[in-house]
Amino acid sequence: MGMRHDPDDLLLGSDPPRSAKLRRFPRLRDADPTPAPTVIDPARLVGLVLSVPDGVWGFTAPGRDAHPGVCVHVEGRDAFLLKGTSVKPVLPGKGVGTPWQQHLVFPSRANGLVAKTTFFLQRVRVNLRTVALLAEERALGRLEEEDLRAMQRRSRATLPLRARQRAS
Repeated sequence: MGMRHDPDDLLLGSDPPRSAKLRRFPRLRDADPTPAPTVIDPARLVGLVLSVPDGVWGFTAPGRDAHPGVCVHVEGRDAFLLKGTSVKPVLPGKGVGTPWQQHLVFPSRANGLVAKTTFFLQRVRVNLRTVALLAEERALGRLEEEDLRAMQRRSRATLPLRARQRAS
């Protein structure tokens, strides 16, 4: 008695012993078709509130792995995010900690935030593809239009020099 061979089966190893069993793999014709490539719609990303891993922000924080972020602008292959954090007392003269460089957002069903959050008005450039992936996996909600417009207007003046030169 010989071993039955099915063209959809695959032998494990290059020269298996007689007792080796055939491993069954699903037939390609039975598998789901490959999904079409995702087209990134920048208009859909602007205003999204995301849970952004701290590595994207360029730091690590003990006890947590992400901070909220909101996409305020998309240009070419870049998205510009504002980093959020819990509301803390503001110390005068502390750079991005000054009140005129922050925007306070209250939690709502629409934005998905669970506590009052301060967003620093310093734009951070992130690859558009990275933001699109975050939107698929880690979206919290969408910022209210009034907050989004205020943050876009106020953060434009605090763009980092490199981003400002590239935007013009």
